[in-house]
Parts: sequence; structure tokens; C-alpha cells
Amino acid sequence: MYLVDVDATGFRLRGAPAAYDEMDERYRELHRRRGNDLGIGLRLDELLTTAGLEVTAYEGHINVMTPPPGMRGPAWAARDALLAEGLVTRDDLARWDEAFKQVEQAMTGLRFFGNTYIAIGRRH
Repeated sequence: MYLVDVDATGFRLRGAPAAYDEMDERYRELHRRRGNDLGIGLRLDELLTTAGLEVTAYEGHINVMTPPPGMRGPAWAARDALLAEGLVTRDDLARWDEAFKQVEQAMTGLRFFGNTYIAIGRRH
């Protein structure tokens, strides 16, 4: 069995506006409320073992990328869900959007760092 997932708790956005941290915390709260584990990638080996499989490989990779203009990460992509859940207001979204636009125009060297984990298991 081949598993791939991320550790969203380890995502970083260097050069992001201060609003990013606020946005990220609201996103994490959305997932906490829904019972989701944003760090599941850190436990892929445990999932395989629990399923009775032998772990034959387990590794992680850090992906570094320069986000294209307009890319603001998973929290921004979930803005409608955040709004529906009452975790943000339309004013929050407008403020965050403006903060990102200013950073993008300034070309401050935005870099996204994301961790991806891969685990392979087989029957004994």
C-alpha cells in the first residue's frame, strides 16, 4: 500500500503579511471543529502498522515554491467554509486580500514551504 499526505501544521509562507498567521489560525480552528488531523502525514507509518502491514519505506520531502500571484494557500481556498462556519467575516477576507495584494506588488520574496510524506507498506 502506498500512502501520501502532508503535515499542514508545518506549512510556512515566508514573506507573508501578518494577516497570514491570523488566517492560518482560523483555518486550523475550522479543521479542529471538524475533527480533522492536519498533521496526518506524520503518522502514515503508524497507520500502515495498525492495518497489519510492514512499513518498507517512510520518508518526507520539503517542497519549496514561489507562489504565483493570487495563490494564498489552503486557508484562503477555504474562505467560503470559514465564512459559513462563522470563523471569519467578509471584512476579515477583504483585509486579508488587501494585505496579500500589497505583498505581491512589493515582490518581497514569498516562498511556500510544505511537507509531504510518503509511506509504503506490505503484507508480512
